[in-house]
Amino acid sequence: MVEATGGEFSSDQWFGKKASERLFSAGGNIVTCQSLL
Repeated sequence: MVEATGGEFSSDQWFGKKASERLFSAGGNIVTCQSLL
């Protein structure tokens, strides 16, 4: 889902956000796996 605010759309900001979200998600999965061990 893509959300543009202020009528402006920056591919750099969007891809940067998606990359950070993927990194955070991966980190969260690692922490969850470690806590289950």
